[in-house]
Amino acid sequence: MQTVETLAAGWISVNDRLPDNENSFSNDVVLFWSKKHGFAMVGCYDYEFSNWTRLPWERGYQSLSFDDVTHWMPLPERPPACR
Repeated sequence: MQTVETLAAGWISVNDRLPDNENSFSNDVVLFWSKKHGFAMVGCYDYEFSNWTRLPWERGYQSLSFDDVTHWMPLPERPPACR
């Protein structure tokens, strides 16, 4: 079970590593911290364009530059009832 403390300890600096790209057709969806906005967002890192894309897409393409994001973490596990 993941606790708030476990999740807080799970942030990974973009200077240490970036999310894995499991295949060439899609990027891993993660939680990332936007220093530009001051809160976490769900999205992915786009290796092709070297930027972060916020999900869901609202009014088209929403991206943040590489420098706008400081940390990321994998999404938490699904609730037990949803497995």
